[in-house]
Amino acid sequence: MPAATRSRARLSVVGLLEACGGVLAVATIAGFAGRFSWALDLFAHFRPHYAVLLLAGVAAGWWLKRPWTASLCGLGAVLNLAIIGSVTSVSPVTRHSGAPHLQLLSSNVKTDNSNVAALLNDRPQKNRGKSPQGVPGLNP
Repeated sequence: MPAATRSRARLSVVGLLEACGGVLAVATIAGFAGRFSWALDLFAHFRPHYAVLLLAGVAAGWWLKRPWTASLCGLGAVLNLAIIGSVTSVSPVTRHSGAPHLQLLSSNVKTDNSNVAALLNDRPQKNRGKSPQGVPGLNP
């Protein structure tokens, strides 16, 4: 393989790596600007994907001997992993033995449905017979 062809092929791989890393870095920053526009907020949902792809960019950058590209991809990956870690590492809250038990029912129902009893009877078996007290409209 001639040297010019090999250099051109390597240059395109490096260019593709740098372009992908740049797009992922811009997407990461756009996720932080979500409070200004709902369209920018859509970028915040893909942080795990950005982190994995940027870590692959770090490996590719070191393999292609591009330390600046690898460092910038690593910075973006660490930023995304820090956000993911801060959300997922919340310590669990311990429930005291005397505290009341709160049950939450989330259901997608039509608003004109007035048959609340049928909805409450569709709960898991272990909760049957236990209806919330004092909540108007939820007691069957």
